[in-house]
Amino acid sequence: MLASPLPMLLVGPNDILLWNDGWAELTGAAPEEVGRQRLEHLPELEPLLPVIAAAKSDLRIGQARGIPLGGASQDVSAMALQGQDGISRGVLVVLAPATDPIPSEDASRLAAIVTSADDAILTVDRHLHITSWNGGARRLFGYGADEVLGQPVWLLSRRPDEDRAALDRVLRGQRNPPRNLVRWRKDGSTLHASVAISPLLDRQGQIIGASHVARDGTASHDVERLHRLLVGEMKHRVKNILSTVQAIARQTLGHDRTPAYEAFEKRILALGRAQDLITRDASEGVDLQAVIGAVLAPFPQGRFAVEGPALRFSSRAAVALTLGLHELATNAVKYGALSAPSGRVRVSWAVTAPGETFTLRWRERDGPPVTPTHHKGFGSVLILDVLAAELQGSVDLRLLPEGAECDISAPMASVQEQVL
Repeated sequence: MLASPLPMLLVGPNDILLWNDGWAELTGAAPEEVGRQRLEHLPELEPLLPVIAAAKSDLRIGQARGIPLGGASQDVSAMALQGQDGISRGVLVVLAPATDPIPSEDASRLAAIVTSADDAILTVDRHLHITSWNGGARRLFGYGADEVLGQPVWLLSRRPDEDRAALDRVLRGQRNPPRNLVRWRKDGSTLHASVAISPLLDRQGQIIGASHVARDGTASHDVERLHRLLVGEMKHRVKNILSTVQAIARQTLGHDRTPAYEAFEKRILALGRAQDLITRDASEGVDLQAVIGAVLAPFPQGRFAVEGPALRFSSRAAVALTLGLHELATNAVKYGALSAPSGRVRVSWAVTAPGETFTLRWRERDGPPVTPTHHKGFGSVLILDVLAAELQGSVDLRLLPEGAECDISAPMASVQEQVL
């Protein structure tokens, strides 16, 4: 109180008055009278009496706007100070320069918007009691305003801890992004609602509660649930298809594990790992770091240096990159850096030209000398042609004496766009 620049008056037991410097400056109160004056001795404070009396009797914050005091118009807040027995021991009065009221036509317009809104709009105080309820809330939850005003908000959620935690974050000034929550209707049925919670401020800018805006999200929830079911079914079918392909290859190529069969099997397994990552969350893409980690997991560990910013790839781009990196790693084991104990591979990626171009670099070092060849096998075709076409970009593969190098470049729009 003493340190605050706002004028503050403390009405103590027996109405003995204490005040801070801000109050003395505003009202001209003499410093030597602090703790000696009583409320009834100062008739100029008569406009404050109703606000102080309301705070004393109801043990809550009393407010009044535009009270003339100290030659100016003041907005007044009075807060009861309680003892451990719950009885008022005094009242703290805080003044602030009066703010211009909202023009009546604007207030009417705002009230009409809230009343007619399709969304459920309600407010709660700091004790989580419902203080306002619009027509959208009545239609969504089935309760009339007379049934819920003054009731705890967990009447709608049956989860007091969840509502208290959300409100506590708002009261601390933290953002509370919209969330999909389960809510209860009056008839006992449940609904999935998208709920946004925001701080509710008084005219002094103090947080006095929270506003809730709820929208029926049952339809979108059902769509999301169906999407998860379809993705799970697709994942199951893809695994069955890949297992069938392996069985066909085994029957066609014989039971002998020839180099050709082993190479084919590893490609099928790499494709399976890519599908596992993709179907975890196909709607938001696949984490690039996870893709690269899954591709390189079967190869000698401790031989790779991997670095790059967090990115999410589309499913299509992730599958193409999986197969391309698998071929690069396979060639490195057979002929390149990973065929020697000292060999190392560095994989790095970046986004250049503010979010426009994705580049990935594969660098092999400390392996045996590489001999360039003009032969273009299946792996080279997959890396140079298929990968470039799927990413709608370019691939530059170089067999240098110090080690193989590969540069992959593609527009960000191409690698992140989801084709549904």
